[in-house]
Amino acid sequence: MGTDNRSSHSDWLQRLDYTGKRVAQIGESGVMRTALDELGSGPVRWAVDAAHRNADQILQEVPSLGTGPLQAALVRQGTELVALITLLELHGVTVPDGMPTVERRIIADFVHRRVPIEDVWRGNRASHQWWQQELFEVCDRLCEPTRRGGESQRIAQTTLGVFNALSTRINEAFIDESKRWVSTQTAIEDEAVRKVLSDDFAGDEGQVAEVLRYDFTGWSHMAAIAWIADERAATSDLHGVAEGYLRELGATKRVAIRQGGALAWAWGSFRSDPGSAPWAAISEPPDGVRVAFGALREGLDGFRQSHVEAQKVYQLAVGHPSINGQLLNYRSLGLVTLLLENPQAAERFAVDLLGDLFGPEIRLRELRDTLLVYIETRSPQAVAHRIHVARNTVGYRIRQAEGILGFTVLERPSELWCALVIADALTGPDPANG
Repeated sequence: MGTDNRSSHSDWLQRLDYTGKRVAQIGESGVMRTALDELGSGPVRWAVDAAHRNADQILQEVPSLGTGPLQAALVRQGTELVALITLLELHGVTVPDGMPTVERRIIADFVHRRVPIEDVWRGNRASHQWWQQELFEVCDRLCEPTRRGGESQRIAQTTLGVFNALSTRINEAFIDESKRWVSTQTAIEDEAVRKVLSDDFAGDEGQVAEVLRYDFTGWSHMAAIAWIADERAATSDLHGVAEGYLRELGATKRVAIRQGGALAWAWGSFRSDPGSAPWAAISEPPDGVRVAFGALREGLDGFRQSHVEAQKVYQLAVGHPSINGQLLNYRSLGLVTLLLENPQAAERFAVDLLGDLFGPEIRLRELRDTLLVYIETRSPQAVAHRIHVARNTVGYRIRQAEGILGFTVLERPSELWCALVIADALTGPDPANG
């Protein structure tokens, strides 16, 4: 569909390609279809890969934009859209004005999660700089030397124009969505909850309780955070999922607040500790959904503290794929969150103690798993039963691990247990098997 004029100034674009595997997040969009028609599959594949790399860079610089898997996927959708629009503009194809649906969805998520507009600007500026540099580099590689100067100038002008237009759309959409959102009941309840969670809250507790239809004083509280952990999963009732689990555990009253489309906060009030019995019979969440729970805490301070604990478990699970399970409890993971509060220091401690036993390979994980259970049980027979291997295999693994460590397991059991927990949280699956 491209004209001769287009090919004369953008033939280097058509030589772009990416041979790896990247799944486009906006595969059925109008912009994607136009890009495939005008540019071809090679440049589109390159754009999708580059967009994902750009998203990684943005999320590293501005973490608030993507605090969970689905939020990060939305950012990738945005960078894909920008990549394709930029390539089309460079190819001489003007994309019609107006905010695409995906951009509106991303902005709505930012507003509902209370992401500051300043963070959105920071992400936009970082993306502009990244794309300009990326396109300069590929142009230097693919464009004839005599045309590089002119093409570099065109890249600078085009990216500036694309990102200026994007900034205008973001600003208008952010203002419109903020005006619409602030008057909703969910926003009013969200504001009340955030006031209570604030360290310097000195407002009318009774007024907040009335807004939330939830009492603080005289009750113990357990917080829950539910989120979509697999971007392929989808549920519009995350707040209902979180509230439902608190009901299963025996909460007398409950309150749940949506935080965008992929996250929900909830609390339940209890007269007494439900103990371990309800946990044994609790149902499984929908596929792709995970729930983190804080410990049961008393009063208004307990309402805050339990949420902080649930937040730590949530961040632990999102940041470390080796943390398994759909239902995660601070009672069982609190020590792990404490050990990993400073990931760099934790990794240094684990590497120093474990040496060559630290790593993602399956063989090393098997040795560490065996040592961990042995420290907890002090019984090779119990280890064999728990991890489903022969008794002789347990003994062999312990001797092999001790040879790597340079000391026996029970010489420093507490330190070793901490190092093993850190290692399994920080090392993902074996790349050869991932």
